[in-house]
Amino acid sequence: MARTWLPLALVVTLGCFAWWFFSTPASPPSPPESASNSSTPLAAAPPLAAATPQTESKLQRNAASSQERAANSPNNWTQGLVEVEVVDEEGHLLSKPYRVNLHIYHPAVQDPPQASAAFWSLRSQNSKQGLAVFENVGLDRKIKVEVQSVDGWYANTVDSKTSADGSEKTVLKICPYGGHAVITGRILNEKGVIGRNLRFACRVDYGNGRRELHIGDSLRTDSQGRFFLVLSEDFHADDSLQLTITRAANAKHPEREVRSAKIPYFGPKTYDLGNLVLQELPLLAAGKLLTAGGQPLSNIEVAFSPKLQNLREFDWSGESWSCKTDANGFFEIRGRADPAKKYQLEVFEVRLDAITRDVRIGETDIEIVITMPIMVTGILEIDANIPRELLQLKLYRPGANAEDAWDFSPSFVEETGHFAFVDQQPGTAVLVVSTNLLPETLYTSESFLIQADPIGAEESSAWGFGPSGLQMQLDTIDLRGQLNLVHLRVVDEDQQPIPRPWVWIAPMETGNYVDQQPIVLIRGPQVVDLLVGADDRPYRFLGDVRADTTITLGHGLEVEVQLRETPQLEEGWSLQGGLFLDQRTDNYWDPFTTANPPLYQGTVAFAGDYRVAFYLFHLTEEGWDEGTPVGPPADFPLIQVQEQSTVQHFIVPWDVAKLRQTMDQILAAEREASSSGGG
Repeated sequence: MARTWLPLALVVTLGCFAWWFFSTPASPPSPPESASNSSTPLAAAPPLAAATPQTESKLQRNAASSQERAANSPNNWTQGLVEVEVVDEEGHLLSKPYRVNLHIYHPAVQDPPQASAAFWSLRSQNSKQGLAVFENVGLDRKIKVEVQSVDGWYANTVDSKTSADGSEKTVLKICPYGGHAVITGRILNEKGVIGRNLRFACRVDYGNGRRELHIGDSLRTDSQGRFFLVLSEDFHADDSLQLTITRAANAKHPEREVRSAKIPYFGPKTYDLGNLVLQELPLLAAGKLLTAGGQPLSNIEVAFSPKLQNLREFDWSGESWSCKTDANGFFEIRGRADPAKKYQLEVFEVRLDAITRDVRIGETDIEIVITMPIMVTGILEIDANIPRELLQLKLYRPGANAEDAWDFSPSFVEETGHFAFVDQQPGTAVLVVSTNLLPETLYTSESFLIQADPIGAEESSAWGFGPSGLQMQLDTIDLRGQLNLVHLRVVDEDQQPIPRPWVWIAPMETGNYVDQQPIVLIRGPQVVDLLVGADDRPYRFLGDVRADTTITLGHGLEVEVQLRETPQLEEGWSLQGGLFLDQRTDNYWDPFTTANPPLYQGTVAFAGDYRVAFYLFHLTEEGWDEGTPVGPPADFPLIQVQEQSTVQHFIVPWDVAKLRQTMDQILAAEREASSSGGG
């Protein structure tokens, strides 16, 4: 019996379970939400602007969810379904996608530990065939639903509340362009064929002179060739408008256009234009662009615009038409021009100055020859330990004016050593490689002629200069084994590193400041004469450094200069001086650090013959002037500073009368400049 009843009992049990499982009603499936749903806290019920997609804040959402579940509230995240129907004015679903933003109000929670302030969260998705469904919104919650066009051009917002009963869903029908004026119509071609699922650009000209541009492919037709255009809220009762719809040229058809008659104001409702027939625009100009070598230039913009005598004639009316050349360099511009005006063609290319030529309406077979700039490229090979940023490449153009003779803008490509000089015109050139750490150049090429043939689009685009570029490849420059890297550690007499040391290389004119130790130098085959120092004037070193080394900068030699006669200066005048080391360079200048006329004191870094110099400064309405050299006399000899620790004292003659004469000359020159400027 046990063997008989055990299988029978098992069958009965399974049958009961199956009856219960299949007889239980299942919840209807809900459309999935967009992955872009978010829960970002917002200010408490602010005025809603055109919303943008936001990233979901899971932390905020989870926190709110956990607070409500802990309080065992019926208003929890596991219930509440909101269905938004995006419809037209007659209630029909709109198949075009719209952005649907759902703002949900979260009341304040008073009970710790889940206490929190009230806030608004945002969830967003795009409608699909006119529907947007949001799950788990919560029961009996205040919501704001905003439906806007994907481009943000127009939007409509509705305040509502979710159902308090979990078995019901909240359904909202929203017309996104409610309250706006709308123009509709159907587009056909000249043969009467409906323009189904096409994209157009359009322009709205209002009667008050205002213009609204919808460029690119912003206007679209549906499967019946119909379109609807939502106007801005600036459409007023005293306005009329005219609509112009343009279809861009393609392989089969030139540019086509249809322009409506003037439409009077019709209020915030829909105005149907009926059937609109696209027609080919009149031909304004046609031709081709060629290089000096006869090759076609593609993808270059050519514009047909009125010829203006001056900028005052420009009325911003938009009376200009343009297109880009095709793969064979051909262009064809169409539009409606005024026969009473004169017109010109303009060629726009980022590497060229604008090229213009006069043209007649309807002129064809135009041929414009352009000398295209050339990209000069090459490879510079150096040892791996030499920093590339310390080298300079310069392209010298003999015969050019001083301002245009040098091109300082090559671009290294990663670490490969490739360089490129862009936008070079044909002609003679010399390539120079140098560094501001050496007085001599590292490399100077022979004079060469810049000329090139067209390169393929793939090779040119790899450099980022477009498919119509021209290139010239130079021979590889090999400087391996010719440069040495030198590191200088600069310390004071206590062997402590000196901050912000600098290096100056004779006979160059500029110093090279560095931000940290050690100083990095490049040394070539010749002797490098260095002047190393710091902002603190007593620190100096002068000499040649050929390898890594530590330079100790001493505190210098103290010098006093006493003027034999003391000049008396009124307020607004200042006398400042210092010492020049004549043997090395005029750039080496030590100003006096203290002044107690007639005594001036300073410090120099090392012994040598110095020239004493003073400058007279005057305070004007614009500030202190640039200073005038005033002495000592030209025949006064150089002072000789010796290697000794005691203060070395020198007496300098002074002509006070000549100083006064110089002051009078400065005042007279200032008065003359002021008088001529005022006239």
